[in-house]
Amino acid sequence: AYQTGLEDAGAAPSNALMQQMLSQTQATATLVTALQAELEVMKQDRSTGSAEPAPCGGALSKARALVGPPPPARHLPGGVSPPPRTKGAGSNASVDNEEAVDGDMSTDQLLKMALVKALGGGGKAKKRSKGPGLPLSQSGSESDNEAATEDPLRKLSGAKGSLLLERLKVAMEQQPAAYITAIEALAADTLGESSPSVMTVEKYVKEELPMGHEKSLGYATWGIARAVTMLRAGHREKAHLILLLLLASIEQYRLDQNWGAAWKLTQLLMPPFAEWRAKDAMMSQLRADCAHTRLAHPTWCAAVIAKLRDEETLTKRRHGGAPGSHSNSQGDRPERPPRGRGRGRGTPKSAEK
Repeated sequence: AYQTGLEDAGAAPSNALMQQMLSQTQATATLVTALQAELEVMKQDRSTGSAEPAPCGGALSKARALVGPPPPARHLPGGVSPPPRTKGAGSNASVDNEEAVDGDMSTDQLLKMALVKALGGGGKAKKRSKGPGLPLSQSGSESDNEAATEDPLRKLSGAKGSLLLERLKVAMEQQPAAYITAIEALAADTLGESSPSVMTVEKYVKEELPMGHEKSLGYATWGIARAVTMLRAGHREKAHLILLLLLASIEQYRLDQNWGAAWKLTQLLMPPFAEWRAKDAMMSQLRADCAHTRLAHPTWCAAVIAKLRDEETLTKRRHGGAPGSHSNSQGDRPERPPRGRGRGRGTPKSAEK
């Protein structure tokens, strides 16, 4: 067969390219073998518990020089630019080697990504709406707040207060001890005490709860205060007996229309009516300073007020805002005859005919 000059010229470059690829493959295989050997040495050092890590030899630097810098990371968030690529010895490396080092990023890039994620998560956390702030009812997970926010009843203007009061009721039933502690802490704070004691509630009733001339209310309040003191002291049966005798005395008062014999059934000392009468003048100042009782947290009273507003709204809708309520003013009005020629005032149509 004959061979032309053009075919002979094209065969030489192809042989040179094959020789170059073969040499690169052999160099890569040598580097991989060296890296595997160094990896085995590092594993052995780690297993023996050596503190100092095995130093990276020249094989790793040669491999990095051969492979070149990693390609631009496409998964980086906005605002984080990948390091610029430089033309080096590894510009002609294979695509598999480039994909192998795609996830290798510097510490600076990792810190930037963590900062961006942290800023993004903080924005989402601020958008999350919280509950109404009822104390001692937010101890559960935030899924309760989210579920309550997604409740379709919350979209109704006459249901928000009902939901708030229901949440307060459920929280008190689930954690009664926590609410007892909260109420006693409020009483102690009003008295200027650092922490509540056994006599805190009874002292609050005597000094900060003026009854004035309310005899029946004073007897009942003092009996309840004594029962609370017994409970606080750990005498549950005595507290139970005081409450039962108080009920009996109330019935006796209804029979006799006086507290002479009725209060003696309780076996308690007389209420401090003299102190209450002396402090009766403070009621006007107390009404001016306090919109609600000092033994309840403001959010508890806010839930009650929201419930009352909802009931008022529903009542107005039922009576005054019902459809067709404004049509009665025109529907019940008698029809007036149209004014025309030859018709006198108040003349019916039958009289004209």
